Amino acid sequence: MRALPLLGFLLLFACAEKDLTDLQAAWKIDSVYNYYNGYGLMTYGSDPEIIYHFQPDGRLRMTLDKEFRYLFYELKQDTLTYTDNKSRIVEKFTVLSISDEQLALQKKKTPLFNEKRQDRYEIRYLSKVHED
Repeated sequence: MRALPLLGFLLLFACAEKDLTDLQAAWKIDSVYNYYNGYGLMTYGSDPEIIYHFQPDGRLRMTLDKEFRYLFYELKQDTLTYTDNKSRIVEKFTVLSISDEQLALQKKKTPLFNEKRQDRYEIRYLSKVHED
């Protein structure tokens, strides 16, 4: 029963209209929550620390120190999709919340075993990077 208020809070954010301009900034991962069939693990920080630059032209520049790579991104309703230059899906997320300073993305993961009723996902918590 304790999960119902949290579920309601997440659904409220998931159903809110997402604005593409809210995403256009530089973000870094603060923590990642992994869930698998009732077991959860929160890890803090990101090693290596990749900066995600969501650009107005629909490109995503992922930067690690002086190295970088480009992907494309698309935000439709509450779904954020990364694609390569051949329009193949690289990653797909559900946007749980987005604000001026924070972003929460959920990624469904495939179960480890072939049994039914398995639930496995990851939630990435990102914060905006203020570049000088």
